[in-house]
Amino acid sequence: MSRPPLPGLVRKEARALWPIWAGCAAVCVAAAATGLPTFVMPGQLAYFVGSVTLAAMSVGHEYTAGTLAAQLSLPVERRRLIAAKLLALLPMLGSLGLLALAIGAGGPYFERGTIIGALSVVAAAALAPWLTMVCRSPLAGAVFALGIAGVMQLASLGAVLAWYRLAGTAAVNMQTLHDRVLAISLAAISVIAATAGWRTFIRLEATGGRDTHFAWPRWLRSAMTLDEAEVGVAGQ
Repeated sequence: MSRPPLPGLVRKEARALWPIWAGCAAVCVAAAATGLPTFVMPGQLAYFVGSVTLAAMSVGHEYTAGTLAAQLSLPVERRRLIAAKLLALLPMLGSLGLLALAIGAGGPYFERGTIIGALSVVAAAALAPWLTMVCRSPLAGAVFALGIAGVMQLASLGAVLAWYRLAGTAAVNMQTLHDRVLAISLAAISVIAATAGWRTFIRLEATGGRDTHFAWPRWLRSAMTLDEAEVGVAGQ
């Protein structure tokens, strides 16, 4: 296979992602510049949702633009394509993370420790590209990734509550235990999702494009054929 210059591939990926990054970064900068509590939550929301959206669109823009088939048909190694996507995505995610630290330093969002917020974003960002390829939709990938990250918060809390109830001990260090369980769970799902996303992209096939025709169910096609035949006979 040929080896086109990697910077060219990275620039192509960055052009598809920079409008999303620019919008989220502008909100984060505005929140950090004002320093008002009113703008803290919008800035943190822009960081979290923007990071997941960027991760989903790193693969999803191929679906929305209808360029997936063309990209996969290029005589380029899949690993090289993944490397280009990561080199365009990771600096954007890192810069949004730094802006989020500037927004919430000392605020209530970071009272439990920055590690939980960072791992939540990492887990959702790792899930988003994989789910985008599975669902063949960046919107579905981002929504499901955010949903899974939220469910993990509740699941870890439920596990801790069940543990304390079964053990019959006082919930003195419940918050600490919850943070540990959640951190381990988020780290594990991040590794699993990243591995699954890598394997899925390596084996990814373009089964359709923007011009793909809608396929009616077989039973409905049969009924439609009979109706058309009856109309033709009646017309004669």
